[in-house]
Amino acid sequence: MKHIVISLGIFSLCSTGYAAVDLVCEAILEPLADYVLADSAIVPKLKITNLGDQGASNFWVKLIIDEVSTGETVYVASTKIGYIGANPATIEVEMLEWAPEGNCEDADPNGYGPFVDYELLGIPEAAFDTDQTNDTCYEEVTALLEHDVGVVEMEFDPYPNLPPDLYVPGTEVIVTATVENFGYRPEADIPVRLEILDKCADPDTLVYHNIQPVKAIGWRGDSITGIYTARVVFPRWVVSHLSWFTPMCKTEMKGDECPDDDFTVWNVNYYSEPDDPCSGLSAEEHSAVETTSLEEPLFKDGTYIINYSLPLFSWLRLDLYDASGRFVRNLYNDPCSAGRHTITWDGKDSKGHKVSSGAYFVRMETGGESITSKFLNIR
Repeated sequence: MKHIVISLGIFSLCSTGYAAVDLVCEAILEPLADYVLADSAIVPKLKITNLGDQGASNFWVKLIIDEVSTGETVYVASTKIGYIGANPATIEVEMLEWAPEGNCEDADPNGYGPFVDYELLGIPEAAFDTDQTNDTCYEEVTALLEHDVGVVEMEFDPYPNLPPDLYVPGTEVIVTATVENFGYRPEADIPVRLEILDKCADPDTLVYHNIQPVKAIGWRGDSITGIYTARVVFPRWVVSHLSWFTPMCKTEMKGDECPDDDFTVWNVNYYSEPDDPCSGLSAEEHSAVETTSLEEPLFKDGTYIINYSLPLFSWLRLDLYDASGRFVRNLYNDPCSAGRHTITWDGKDSKGHKVSSGAYFVRMETGGESITSKFLNIR
């Protein structure tokens, strides 16, 4: 109600011959590019223009920055302006430093990548501004880690067309990997390793190993080429016998800031029948575990105990998330035999820091199924 009274006062002055003030945030000058370097200080800069024919003094310019994925406001700053002249007066306003955070808490379960998107909103704040409908300026930027590459896809030629992903012994297979640069810099001389394990052997046995280089790869902010992926072709792999194989392809770049997204794993000759020779279970043990299950984590002696069951062996992933859906930590990402299993959590995130009290979720993904269990963490 107070704001309405002030606005009426301004219009009254204008009607007696006083000129209007119309402040506009015309643009966000800094950061200017679509991508910014994570954990590196930026001095945001706004372009403020007065479209009115009267100068203005003693007003504020505010910048608000929100993280898109969470909706959380991560930065708010205001700068006081002493004076701006009448139209066409323009000033550049520097704000307090901002260091956008990067992301390596996630091995990319959502298919997006190790990025953090931000929305920037600039606003001149003056009660005497006669037109507040045109005040704001807006920009989106994405924070990238400085050095971060990873394998995002493997292609197999020929592709196994017999279910379930079955190769006949003697088949010659060419594996091609796609490497993506998630980082802020172009990279060069990146070793890419392909390993294939025989998962039926005890212990797991390496049956194929090869390293190929990526000579050079651009980054997604390169406005000239825009190419930030590279394809790597490996020498042929000859399938020697019928077994469960897991090809794993990963980058091994020195200084990579996010190892979680370096690799991709696949399953070949993957069995799904109860009499699978790799499962290590008798028929009686199979019948004892009929469905996939995940129990609510139990707290004991400073550790959370997580019990789960699988009726068949399969690839298993266990992740922790907080109440807002933010990724906290990966607990397991590997093949798992059928039966009842237990895993523990020490209450720390992927960086080794103790997490705060509150609600958390453990999510289990296996064989196309996804199960979530909620629990309360009390420090």
